[in-house]
Amino acid sequence: MLYEGSNDIQINYLDVTSYGAKETTAGIENANGTIGLTYPKMSTADRYTNFYVRYSTNQGITHTGPPTAITGQGTSVTASSATLSGTVNPNGVTTASYFQYGTSADYGLTTATTNSGSGTSDVPVSLAIAGLTPNTVYHYRLVATNSAGTDYGEDLTFTSSLASSSRLLYFPHIASDETWETEICVINTSDSEDLTGYFRAYNNAGILISRIAPIPVTLAPHGRRELTVGDAYDPMYVGYIGYIVFESDLDAVAGYSKFYVEGRYRAAVPAISEINTGDIYISHIASDSRWETEISLVNTTSSKKDFTIEFDDGQVIGQSLDGNAHKKFTIRALLGGPLEEPQPDIYSAVIKGANGVIGLELFTNEAGNKMSGVLLNGDTSTRIYYPHTTNKNGWETGIVAYNPSDTECDINITPYTEDGLPLPAQSRSIIPRGKYIGAATVEDLNLPEDTAWFRIDATSPITGFELFARPNLLAGYGCVGISGKEGVFAKLEKDGWTGIAFVNIGDSAARISLTAYDDDGNDVAAETVVLDGHAKKVGVASALFKEDISGATHVTYSADEEIVGFQLNASSDDMMLDALPGM
Repeated sequence: MLYEGSNDIQINYLDVTSYGAKETTAGIENANGTIGLTYPKMSTADRYTNFYVRYSTNQGITHTGPPTAITGQGTSVTASSATLSGTVNPNGVTTASYFQYGTSADYGLTTATTNSGSGTSDVPVSLAIAGLTPNTVYHYRLVATNSAGTDYGEDLTFTSSLASSSRLLYFPHIASDETWETEICVINTSDSEDLTGYFRAYNNAGILISRIAPIPVTLAPHGRRELTVGDAYDPMYVGYIGYIVFESDLDAVAGYSKFYVEGRYRAAVPAISEINTGDIYISHIASDSRWETEISLVNTTSSKKDFTIEFDDGQVIGQSLDGNAHKKFTIRALLGGPLEEPQPDIYSAVIKGANGVIGLELFTNEAGNKMSGVLLNGDTSTRIYYPHTTNKNGWETGIVAYNPSDTECDINITPYTEDGLPLPAQSRSIIPRGKYIGAATVEDLNLPEDTAWFRIDATSPITGFELFARPNLLAGYGCVGISGKEGVFAKLEKDGWTGIAFVNIGDSAARISLTAYDDDGNDVAAETVVLDGHAKKVGVASALFKEDISGATHVTYSADEEIVGFQLNASSDDMMLDALPGM
């Protein structure tokens, strides 16, 4: 046995069976081979015990040998091209590097060769490939070779995109760990065409996670796919997911994200298909001793984005996002210093220079077990609908209308009864970057007691949302761009209840056709609802159908007039609530 101390190596015993006339060099050598373990001439063949030999060291040793290749992620994946990456350590010898790739682990194709130098540290390697077949799994690995040998990196895979015209649906925030979980869902809204697509997972740096295979999806007309992220993905890598993109071969696709802490609270927001092209409005910020606001952003472009967040108190904070990257932060963390102090005097903000950036915000009251969320975008309108107000049976309705302009905005509020009768209108003004906000009650916003819904007409574009609350429950949705003649309510709650509300926003009666479907796209039940002008219908989903819809998972609607619809989903323990507009 050998062990070392202070350049001495102790030999517990050494059997000498022959000896020479000079000192003998043994074992360890320096780089030039001239100095090694030496011991004096031994004149007798014998066993020598507890014997020491002295050796000299050369601090300038340079180790040389075969290179080391590590295959990295495949990025910038399209229908016909991708960028392959990795690292190479030449280990002191001039080294050439390249990638092998192909539709199997036999590869068959190689990239151009690049010179990785002759250093002894890791060198990044990145090479683009083209001519790929859409919707195809490709294997690839990095190869490094020098005069001392060749090393092959690990075999990894990526799947090329469906086509250059594919529709992308973004789920811009994923939380899946020991506390949080995320549910995502897509629905084929076509009446006649099958849908093919993939869920692709990206890390916070915006890199497609090669070790997480894309999840393929095929949906019949009106088919639906729901998955829980923590169950659907490898637990070893699920914590690296920052966001997910669903790539579809059809435009007729909708979906949602749902974030939750089991037994405490949850929030749902629509999946994003429209990319922001201008400023983004954070219409409501709650960051005090009870509430916190978290922001999540994704840069959907390949270029770095530098932007500013202008808060209503005058603070301006610069931020940046690398190409395709994701980041999340709380208002406290952004503005509250090392102690992340609450920011009770911050109420709203505008993100400037965020072309190509998408996102969402979540409001959380930990002590009250309440959470809700809305998408962050630049959508505004001079007419906004708030299709449901209630202050009965412990429910409260909160209203936000935000003026993002630098000038004052006048608004006219027109309330209606459930039967569609107009109630006295009222006018207000909203200051620049200010809000019309409060509870939809006589005491707070001075709305008539029998107000069932209302609309706001503004002299300049505004944005807004509404919230519904009970003890331990909160849910909300954005109110811009939610009217139309058709849509889908994306989930029927199985362990709890689903409430649905419709408002006919026009003067003429509207005929609404409802169809309940299962996940395979089979129709379970159908019903027709007629609503007079400006009337509202609200109730649990099952009460809207004469037939049993227990086997259904979602409901579509189509109408001959413009309507507005939304849904509420609640858990059976009355602890979790979420809301979604008709999509």
